Amino acid sequence: VAPGRSLGGGLLLVGAGALVNAAMVTPDADWTAFVPGLALAGLGIGLAMPVLVSAALGSAPPERAGMASGAVNTFRQLGYALGIAVLGTVFATRVRDMVDDSGTVPARAAGQTAEAISGGHADAVIATAPPAHADAARTLVHESFAAGLDRICLISGIAALVAGLLVLAVVRGGPGGAPPKPTPEQSPAEPIHA
Repeated sequence: VAPGRSLGGGLLLVGAGALVNAAMVTPDADWTAFVPGLALAGLGIGLAMPVLVSAALGSAPPERAGMASGAVNTFRQLGYALGIAVLGTVFATRVRDMVDDSGTVPARAAGQTAEAISGGHADAVIATAPPAHADAARTLVHESFAAGLDRICLISGIAALVAGLLVLAVVRGGPGGAPPKPTPEQSPAEPIHA
């Protein structure tokens, strides 16, 4: 299978999985709602990742193989770091918007509440709410978390689909690329006899 097909197809599956998860996110969803989307994304990653380095090496001349391998690893790490930062910011912003729009948290505490929810301290938000507002706090936590998760699944799904289509349109060639054509001054190697 050509590397472009594996990479592009894998990215399309990752995107489809993220969009399935975006469709399944509700405030009352449990973890099993995410199994289909995560399974699709996992298949996509399994299809794309094994050929990533070999596709890069196959597209570079042999004397630049080390540079191609290093570039793949550098951009992979950069993608992880930037992806987490960007999607984390999108998540936190969406949670903050939901807290601000809810009207259940005083304006002076909205930032701290949103930060606690997006920082993984949702239980503390519920536990510290006055008893009369515990149900409202629980609802706010669930709705704002679901809204943030929905947003990052939607954005990452669209990005993966666009990347998959781009890879399918641009990346050509089979595994390892075409073998180099011999030049007239090259002669075949002679076997060594012991």
